[in-house]
Amino acid sequence: MRKISSNFAVGLIAIAICFVLNSIVLAQTVSGTMQGKVTDSNGASVPGASVNITSKETGQTRTINTNDNGFFNAPFLPIGIYTVDATRNDFNKVVRENILVKLNDTVVVNIQLDPTIKGEVTITSEAPII
Repeated sequence: MRKISSNFAVGLIAIAICFVLNSIVLAQTVSGTMQGKVTDSNGASVPGASVNITSKETGQTRTINTNDNGFFNAPFLPIGIYTVDATRNDFNKVVRENILVKLNDTVVVNIQLDPTIKGEVTITSEAPII
């Protein structure tokens, strides 16, 4: 039986470490998450609302419907600035602009729909992050 030299063993260990580190780096994503709740003017959840998330840089849109509790979740959004709009048949559309999605961050966008407003509402300023 041949004895393995210590240099060869160290080399094999270094190669193994490189493979492990490479797989960890490749598994990371350059994205963030957007989630929130759609409610009506009384604070009640709005299930089945359509939420469109549009990238200002690429123009790509992801459409999500709120669940039974009015929540939506959009994971793996590429980092960037987005416009978000929400509506349902019995409500008018509300638009939120300039929503920043950061790397590995979750941004919360809550939207309040009002059935009494006629037309489209656009909100251009954001509340400060607490």
